[in-house]
Amino acid sequence: MNTRRNRLLPALVAAAPVAFLVVAGPVPVLSVVAFASLVWAVAASRPAKWRGAWGWLVGAAFATTLAWRLLDENAREPWLVAGWFFASMAALQAASWGNGARAGVLVWNSILAMAIASAGSRGFQAAGAVVQLVLAMVLLGGRSGPGWLARAGVARLGGVLSLAAVLAVGAYWVQLQTAGRWGTSGRWGHHDRSLKGFSAISRLGSFQSEYGNGGESVAVRLYADSIPDYLQGQVHALYLQGSWISERRSRNLASPRNVRDATVFCLDDRDPGQAPSGWMSLSASTFGLAPMPFQSPCFAAVADSSDINGGGAITVRGASWSRGLWWFGGRLADTSLLESDRKVPAGLEPLLDSALALSRTEGADRDGFSPTHRLASWFQNSFRYSLVVPEIHGQDPLATFLKGRKGYCEYFATASVLMLRREGIAARYVTGYAHPEKTSPGFAVFRRANAHAWVMWRDSLGRWNLFDPTPASDDAFPAKPRMAWLDGLTARWTLWWHGFRDGAWRDVLDEPQRLMDSIVASKLSWNWLVVVPVVGGLFFVVRRRRHGRSGQSAPESVWVRELAQVESRLARQGIHREPGETVGALIKRWPAEGDAASLAFLERYQKERFGRG
Repeated sequence: MNTRRNRLLPALVAAAPVAFLVVAGPVPVLSVVAFASLVWAVAASRPAKWRGAWGWLVGAAFATTLAWRLLDENAREPWLVAGWFFASMAALQAASWGNGARAGVLVWNSILAMAIASAGSRGFQAAGAVVQLVLAMVLLGGRSGPGWLARAGVARLGGVLSLAAVLAVGAYWVQLQTAGRWGTSGRWGHHDRSLKGFSAISRLGSFQSEYGNGGESVAVRLYADSIPDYLQGQVHALYLQGSWISERRSRNLASPRNVRDATVFCLDDRDPGQAPSGWMSLSASTFGLAPMPFQSPCFAAVADSSDINGGGAITVRGASWSRGLWWFGGRLADTSLLESDRKVPAGLEPLLDSALALSRTEGADRDGFSPTHRLASWFQNSFRYSLVVPEIHGQDPLATFLKGRKGYCEYFATASVLMLRREGIAARYVTGYAHPEKTSPGFAVFRRANAHAWVMWRDSLGRWNLFDPTPASDDAFPAKPRMAWLDGLTARWTLWWHGFRDGAWRDVLDEPQRLMDSIVASKLSWNWLVVVPVVGGLFFVVRRRRHGRSGQSAPESVWVRELAQVESRLARQGIHREPGETVGALIKRWPAEGDAASLAFLERYQKERFGRG
């Protein structure tokens, strides 16, 4: 019996969680144990001898790695190390199949590894769980009796299904609790509205889940000659105990015209009357808010109506989001000012005054430097970018950030807004997406990990300006290899399908009609009434003269057809043209009893077609 073939099914059961772990996150060096064992299971002629000491040795190595990663605040998804441990144990069982390995232990370890990998997966856990269950049932059921109806096989099947159900529920709970990074001390289990920056209330730390597993999923695809760096989502006005609250007052936007099936909405009731500058397709839910480039004056959407609140956040009602949004270039002349744009919580005033004093001494407070330059310099020189910000019970998250001097965009933007307001400068807290990934010329994507927070501040001329205070850092989000060409191809297909569905095909069909309309509308259009007959007459004159010069008054096909008819009539009279004999030769030997009309045709044929008398 071929032992390599016997080990193929156990190797498949162990390989499923290995594949999931590769997709789920960083691959530690110790994962070589799983890969080497799978190679042995498939390639080796004889199985390895299972030894209990293997579990202790591999467990110690992975436990050390896990402890080291837990102590490193910058480590990403350290729980995956535990997944690799169980996957390695399953692979070792597969390599030892038939020589001390146990089916139950192999299935248990592989399902545990699959559950851990699914805690941070990108939506493939359902399909993976089905595949794993089928493989496990085949592995366990094949060892008892003639198939699934054997009593022992049914018992094993029921046990596996029950175990899978429990683990599926547990994996779902783990996924909710660890949607961001391991060791997060922020608030877990937030509703999805608070994660993408489009909610009316945004808690500091809510973006953290966007930067973990699943952060590479595409949220917005764009097509434009000039790709915007920022897409504004929500604009928040009031800060209260770690949360930002948006302005509730809103007004309806005017809709001056349509672009194909989409309605154009303008933020200041002035239509630029130009073609759209770009188009975007939304893959992530924005809960009715339209992500717009900074100060874009108009946009177009297949929607019923649109509102804008006092801060500039745009809500679209009855929108068909699958058909995307168009936006128009230009700069919005927004000089609005709200009472909340300068409001600072009374309890934070001493903290903000102290922070302002430190920024003047530790930052670049030279003549000519604006407050935003000073804040940017202070944050860059005295703070550290970190995705882990501890939460201290009873203390405002902003105070924790300013004292600990580490955080990410939400904290830097919050501190900047409140410090600018404390200096008497109107400022707003903005959330959305920033710094897209350009996949190909004219195309770009914003991923979930591109969720960002920044500042809008009002200068002395009443103009609103964008200010991003978050310093650059090497502590960026996981940069995994991506198929940029596939993203570009997907964007092009989405754009083409959007245009086709929204009426681009009608533009192609209407082009001849538009051409005729332009001709008729032209001042010279009536000259065609003279030009066309003249050109037609010249054509026929030239054609007739050419025929006259060549002695040919009819097309060749007409002469051939008439000659055939005459020859057929002569054949009935007993007169035949011999093979290879010319018409001229037949005329020379024309018999006296021949038809005079046929002879006249042959003479005209000879003269007019060949110019011979």
